[in-house]
Amino acid sequence: MSWADRTERVQDAATRHFREENVFLDFAGIGLQTVPVPAIFREPHVAVSTDLEAEISSSVPTLDVKLNALPRFPNPPEPRESADHVVVRGERLRIDDAQADGEGMLKLFLREIQ
Repeated sequence: MSWADRTERVQDAATRHFREENVFLDFAGIGLQTVPVPAIFREPHVAVSTDLEAEISSSVPTLDVKLNALPRFPNPPEPRESADHVVVRGERLRIDDAQADGEGMLKLFLREIQ
């Protein structure tokens, strides 16, 4: 079994076990898809220290998805009218950045729309 085959098996297993059930793509020029995309959603979190001199760190929500599950690579967030979105748990989130891992997965960095 090749490295690529093993990597894909690990990705598929992780997605099966940690999958968010209702993730839909809303890509500019394509529209809202009605079939959910298998993806792993990570909610934003803020780590706060009790030490008054410590900094507060935060993160944005992310979505890990197989690149071949997408109709195309996501558009950059600017200009806003051509930005791509995802719908997770009924909330529409803008894709601010997309980073490929070189092994078939894509991490989407999301932003809540105000």
